[in-house]
Amino acid sequence: MNNGNMNSVPLPSIASGEHDCLMNEVQIRSTSTSSKKHKHPKNWLKAHLCQNKFTFGLCLSLLLAIAIVISLLFLYVLHRRVRSERELCLTPECISLAADTYNAMDITVDPCEDFYQFACGNWDKTHPIPEGRNVRSSFESFVNDVVDLYRELLRKPILDTEPDAVKKLKTFYQACVSPERDSPAIENTTYHLLMQHLERFGGFPPLHGERWQSKLSLERLLALLHLEFNTEPLFELKVAADDMNNTQHIILLNHPSLFLQASAAYESQEEIDAYLKFMVSVATSLGVERTQARNEMERILNLEIALANCY
Repeated sequence: MNNGNMNSVPLPSIASGEHDCLMNEVQIRSTSTSSKKHKHPKNWLKAHLCQNKFTFGLCLSLLLAIAIVISLLFLYVLHRRVRSERELCLTPECISLAADTYNAMDITVDPCEDFYQFACGNWDKTHPIPEGRNVRSSFESFVNDVVDLYRELLRKPILDTEPDAVKKLKTFYQACVSPERDSPAIENTTYHLLMQHLERFGGFPPLHGERWQSKLSLERLLALLHLEFNTEPLFELKVAADDMNNTQHIILLNHPSLFLQASAAYESQEEIDAYLKFMVSVATSLGVERTQARNEMERILNLEIALANCY
């Protein structure tokens, strides 16, 4: 059969049984295809979730890596800073102090057995107690070093560029250590200056004897002594916080500023005799007759002893 340019091919004849079989197969394939199309959204969702988990894990790993890098950089900077702060001090002062510390140590001792002996074992050997003293400490050595430094500074010539306070301090010190300090002119000037100060505080009673009369009340005299010399001869008066109630303050009475400082010193007859001798020498240098000076100074000393025993 001709239809234009196309040639028709005769179809083979299909038996009735074969036709039924083909129809069943087409129906099964159609059902299978329909079932696959129905299950496709679930598979896509599962694949999408797996892809999201992978992306999340990748991002988390990246963040952890960044955090580790930042932490390492921070530790590196901190290490550099600590290292720079721990650099050895090689100035002459540091070397001298390190040498003193090393010389005080006894490195032959195991620090786990006796740490004090290890750290300070040689200090007693290199720092003997001076004659006439019963104790010596490292703080005292430091104080002595500072005093020596002050002495060297005060001995230097006075400069015009220095502050007035430094000039006065140097003038005062150099006048005290000057070879001419014991000259009659200086002694006479010192005597008159001292007498002027004593008159401001009512005079020196042993010098006047029975004729002495105070120009100041006791309260006024104690106030002037505190303001001028920061001393409390009878008792110490100050304002302090209340130990029982820290929201308020109290007026506190304390022991006086004794010349021998520690009350136990007034129990030593040797120290009392030396103190009395000094008091008599001061009184006689001010013009008091020696016998009268000793009697008056003994009365003052007995008052100090009584005050020391009150506290």
